[in-house]
Amino acid sequence: MASSAVKPLLMAMTFFISSGCSISSMYPAAGATIGGSIGGVAGGGNPVTAGAGALAGYSAGKAAQAVTKHKATIQALSEGDVSELVKQGLVQAKKDGFFDGIVSEFYGLLKLVCIGLIGWNAVQLVLHYFLKREVRKNGIAKEV
Repeated sequence: MASSAVKPLLMAMTFFISSGCSISSMYPAAGATIGGSIGGVAGGGNPVTAGAGALAGYSAGKAAQAVTKHKATIQALSEGDVSELVKQGLVQAKKDGFFDGIVSEFYGLLKLVCIGLIGWNAVQLVLHYFLKREVRKNGIAKEV
């Protein structure tokens, strides 16, 4: 049995099976693998050049994935087709759903309230710190 030929085949099959539904989801992983291999060979086995090559390959793969994913939007922008852009926005809104939009808005409001509450408490803590310091220094608080 040719086990040396089976191992790369199994690795390739695992790579394709774990890539998800679309072929474009494999672009970053393939780019990192190829970039790391080229960087390792070009640097004479240096891990720094292999890492830099993997980073460059991953970046190129993500760029290719973004171009593939947003191909219609890029084409509509280049042609100046406003109706196509509006249609794509409506399709995306339909995919996201009404409830998801409300939940994301609620989380945004909740984040703002938490930031305001933290700010309010920080102001109170600082105010009381300076007031306590003045009481310790003078023995009496300044009239407010």
